[in-house]
Amino acid sequence: MTRDLVAGTLTCNYRTNSGVGVNGSSYTVSLHRPEQASVVSDFRYNVVRPDWSCQVYAQCTTQSDADGMRHTVETKITVNGEPYWRKSWATRVPRLGW
Repeated sequence: MTRDLVAGTLTCNYRTNSGVGVNGSSYTVSLHRPEQASVVSDFRYNVVRPDWSCQVYAQCTTQSDADGMRHTVETKITVNGEPYWRKSWATRVPRLGW
């Protein structure tokens, strides 16, 4: 946990082995405007064989503010260190009921 007195935020970071890969996340919230928050999470899965290797990487980011929420995803696969496949997408939804 980290409190940034200048930015007025509180952040919690963690990294853990999760199943077959490694998951890391960072949660940040504004102490003065709690509707401003974000979660950034990533996951890495590595497969290594004597003559072949593959890495799957995914990152998700969710951010909120007074107007709504945005979610973005990026996924990449590399084979033997070279790009093999990549896709990203995003969506936004308005905040309702305020």
